[in-house]
Amino acid sequence: MQITSLQLGVDIATSLAILASAITFLINQRLKNRETKRRQLDESVRAVTVNEFQAALGTLSTLYIKQIVVQASPLHNATSRGTEKLSAMLENRPEYLDTLKQSLKNTSNNISDFFHTICAYNYQITPLLDSIEDGQKQITEFREGLAQLMHSYNHLNASHMALLDEVCTLATYCHEHPIESADQDVLRQMVLSILTDTDYRQWVDSFIPAGKEDLYWQHISQKDFGEHASLLSQVHTNLLQHFYTEPNLMKAQVLGIAYHATSQARQHCKDFLIKMSALNYWLIRKGGSDETLEDVIARYRSPDVFAATTEIR
Repeated sequence: MQITSLQLGVDIATSLAILASAITFLINQRLKNRETKRRQLDESVRAVTVNEFQAALGTLSTLYIKQIVVQASPLHNATSRGTEKLSAMLENRPEYLDTLKQSLKNTSNNISDFFHTICAYNYQITPLLDSIEDGQKQITEFREGLAQLMHSYNHLNASHMALLDEVCTLATYCHEHPIESADQDVLRQMVLSILTDTDYRQWVDSFIPAGKEDLYWQHISQKDFGEHASLLSQVHTNLLQHFYTEPNLMKAQVLGIAYHATSQARQHCKDFLIKMSALNYWLIRKGGSDETLEDVIARYRSPDVFAATTEIR
């Protein structure tokens, strides 16, 4: 049988087509296998991330409830009654002041522990989030929550506890030493220790004549009142009169200010946990939802879920 050049050309073309098809199939199969392996790896990494994330969330949640919320309860219950009622309670139950001071100290220390625990987890959680597909969004949200908590933590310093100690010491001295027989140098030194400390400004401002607060602190920073020496004397007298007439009110005011600061820090701790919970959901959720990460956070903050602004726990 004679093979024409036309038949030979067709056979070669057919063979090449079959070969090309086979090569294409092999390439596509290899790409598909690679994609499958990549997805499997991503799912495996995601599973590890979820486990690590949930472990961190469990630790932080326990720390928040047992060490922050519970420890703050005595101070919260006392200050929520208002300054006047708290003052009356301290008048009738002076021993309860020690309970409130311990509550404040424990809460502040535990918020500090909470913050430092998160900072430690930062080096664990960030690379885990970074290892999954589109993890940068989760990292951004995590770091924003951490930055907010850091800002709150930096404003929660030891000054409230220090002021409370000084107020209690001065109140005790005034109670034991009538102003007529008190050592005026000792009394003046104790009062000035409070009036000249810029960390105490929020409370001291209430004893300064309205509109002269900035002028007062300007002279404090200059350590010289010059022609406004009478202003310092006026503030000194105003503060001292309150300590001799309303010592428990002074303590109640400082306790209220201290609790407000710790309450704000506690709120930011809860906000951070809510963001962590939203990130956790984002990691384990399945497709088919149009919710963005921001939508999930907003939903979790609502009264229907974690009630960010209306519930403490």
